Amino acid sequence: TEMSDASPESFVFAITDDIPKYDIGPEIPKQTRNDVEALLVSYRPNKFKTTDIELSITVTDDKSIYHSPRRLPYY
Repeated sequence: TEMSDASPESFVFAITDDIPKYDIGPEIPKQTRNDVEALLVSYRPNKFKTTDIELSITVTDDKSIYHSPRRLPYY
């Protein structure tokens, strides 16, 4: 195969800060605001549920399912 430099590919990357910003409110004291932000940043949910359910879908034929694309209305 032969490579061509005629049309280079463009890449776009979204670069964001790793520190999230929270709108806690201007009337909250600075120390309380810092405490709340620290709590939000360090929060890790530790409750989770697991199930032993297994899903099995049996198909009766090998025909693929296809729908034509449709326009979505603006609401």
